[in-house]
Amino acid sequence: MTTFIKILFIPLVGLMLFLQALEAKMYSETCGEAKCVEKLLMDRYREVPVGMGLRNDGTLIRIFENKITTKWSIVQQTPEGSACIIMYGQGWIETIPILPEASHGDRNE
Repeated sequence: MTTFIKILFIPLVGLMLFLQALEAKMYSETCGEAKCVEKLLMDRYREVPVGMGLRNDGTLIRIFENKITTKWSIVQQTPEGSACIIMYGQGWIETIPILPEASHGDRNE
C-alpha cells in the first residue's frame, strides 16, 4: 500500500469499528421495562405512539413518531412487559389507506 492509502485507510477502518460499537451500545441500552422505553422515546426524542398491532406470538409492536422531526421508532413489547426498540429512522410519512370498493356479498350489506 502506498503511504497515502495507508493514511486514509487506517482511520476509516477505525471510524467504522467505532460506529459499529456505538450502534451496538445504543441497541443494548434501548431494552427494558416497557414503561421506561416509552418514557425514553417520549422525553428524549419527543416521539409519541401512533400505531400498534399484535403478532401471532402475543408480542405487541408499537410505532412511535415525532411529527416535527419525522423521526420514528418501532418497539417490540413482550406479554411480560419488557420492550426493545428494534428499529428507528427518519422520514416517517403518514398515508391515507385506500380501501377497495365493497363488492356484492360483502359482510357490510
